[in-house]
Amino acid sequence: MNKAAFFAQLERELASLSPADRERSLGYFEEMIDDRIEEGLSEEEAVADLGDPKTIAAEILSESAEDNISTQATSAEKSFHGCPLWLAILLAVLALPVWLPVICTLAVTVVCLYMIPWIVLIAIFCTAVGCVLGGIASSVVAFLCIPVSGIFNGMMLLGISLFCCGFGLLLLFPAVYGSIWFAKGTALCFKKLSSLRKEKKS
Repeated sequence: MNKAAFFAQLERELASLSPADRERSLGYFEEMIDDRIEEGLSEEEAVADLGDPKTIAAEILSESAEDNISTQATSAEKSFHGCPLWLAILLAVLALPVWLPVICTLAVTVVCLYMIPWIVLIAIFCTAVGCVLGGIASSVVAFLCIPVSGIFNGMMLLGISLFCCGFGLLLLFPAVYGSIWFAKGTALCFKKLSSLRKEKKS
């Protein structure tokens, strides 16, 4: 195949390219053929050394398609929902007095809602510990009061003390197990959020 036939077929195969890209590709391979001829090859040998025009055209079209995809991706990255990125940033800055208080309010609300169960559990735990410690102290006082106030008053105080201890122990179980359950639930939520982020990144 001579040079004219090679370029005629290559130009036909590259018909889907833009005229500028097609001329650029043809000029590139023309220089390659001329360089090989200057090195001592004949025209047919130089053309044969390049390969089949269909294969060359397929490679050029594939590279052109990849370049178009990367160009579209770059332009998409530089825009935000079809809006230029600089305009989106400008609008976000101008709307700062509106959306910043809203975001801060939502963040504080979420934190408060998260803290409410912990506050309730801590209050229950403190009440339970206070009842148990108060019951133990009252029991000691009850035994000390028996010689002074009589056995009736001492036993009544002892009964109240035991009731406080029992009530405190009953409150202690839901406080401890509720804290453990809530802590596990919090850890599970954070794990799910991290897994969702990893899935989005991948």
